[in-house]
Amino acid sequence: MTNQRIWDHYQSVGLHRFASAGPRLSYLLDRAAHEGRGRPLRILNVGIGDATLERLALARGWEVDALDPSKDAVARSMAMGIRAHHGVIEAMPFADASFDAVFCSEVFEHLASDQLQAALPEIGRVLRPDGRLYGTVPFDEHLDEQRVASEVLGDLPQGVADRAERLVGHNEQAFAGLEAQTIGDRDPGGRVEFR
Repeated sequence: MTNQRIWDHYQSVGLHRFASAGPRLSYLLDRAAHEGRGRPLRILNVGIGDATLERLALARGWEVDALDPSKDAVARSMAMGIRAHHGVIEAMPFADASFDAVFCSEVFEHLASDQLQAALPEIGRVLRPDGRLYGTVPFDEHLDEQRVASEVLGDLPQGVADRAERLVGHNEQAFAGLEAQTIGDRDPGGRVEFR
């Protein structure tokens, strides 16, 4: 199964999987609001999901763009009035220094090593000089309940924390210079945040 097939699956019959993301995404938006000192932000969300992050950010009065490799996700978001773009994280269709914040929640673990190596500099390119990347990777989930094959992580029934560790371990150069914080009990999902 290719990554495109995974994304297409989650944007059709698997769309319900995003229903529990609200608290995690609200937490990330709260962090960005705090670090942005209350000013309206221009943000990019990579990986639309069910567009919860976009809708919450628009409700804050922020300027929002979304990027997704799934044409279905883009079309559904555009129908909700969200400025959504079809594309991939490793070649984003945005000008340099366009965003105050880029969000990549539950995205990195789906990327092959070469995609990740290209994605992080590309995120740096579209961020403003004082911009921030907010990202999460899965932690302490039961993979047997939602088993998905990935070119990077394989289809092994290991804990997601092990997979995330392998992801970062195999891509240390790509993650160099990023501060990783375990959110733990502050986030219902116990995610790891990269800033």
